[in-house]
Amino acid sequence: YGDWSSDVCSSDLTGATLAPGVGAGTLLISSNLSLNGGATLAVELASTNTLGGGVNDLISVAGALNLSGVNTLKVVPLGNLLLSTPYSFLAYTGALSGSAANFTVTSDSRLTFAVDTTTPGRVNVSATGGTPLLLEWSGGLAALPNTWDTRNSGNWLGAIFGDQFFAGDTVVFNDFATEFSVTLNGDLYPANTQIEIGRAHV
Repeated sequence: YGDWSSDVCSSDLTGATLAPGVGAGTLLISSNLSLNGGATLAVELASTNTLGGGVNDLISVAGALNLSGVNTLKVVPLGNLLLSTPYSFLAYTGALSGSAANFTVTSDSRLTFAVDTTTPGRVNVSATGGTPLLLEWSGGLAALPNTWDTRNSGNWLGAIFGDQFFAGDTVVFNDFATEFSVTLNGDLYPANTQIEIGRAHV
């Protein structure tokens, strides 16, 4: 979180990631922001589309927003996102050049996304499809029997045994697991975590 007082352009950001912070917050840029391709914006979004306010990430630009080339927006869900509902991740007070075509969206979730620039002073992203899963921890995968990671180890039971965890899934720990010791690997963003056990996972 914080302020950026000089003009920011993608020559400063190419190959780097611009994010408001760890946990939802607002980054204030007190001049212009230019994204000329190769920049990554990482935003954390919650289960309600409140503008900033420590609920959702927001990059607030007190000047013009200039878009060109292809920049990456990485969406990190902090809960069950609202479908077909705009979340504002960029706000600006000056002129806009460029369009939604200057963004491509990635996410470690099961959702698909679209960017929209038609609202004056805002750049929005909406979840357009996809369904997070309810997963029960099982463990026991050969070579990685205790690992909880993202989009890799199939230690979960969803529609089938061997499902992988995606960001935004709801996870359940209960007494029916094969392995009761869980090793966390990397940044993990479940929408909800449910504990339904008498025997503790560690």
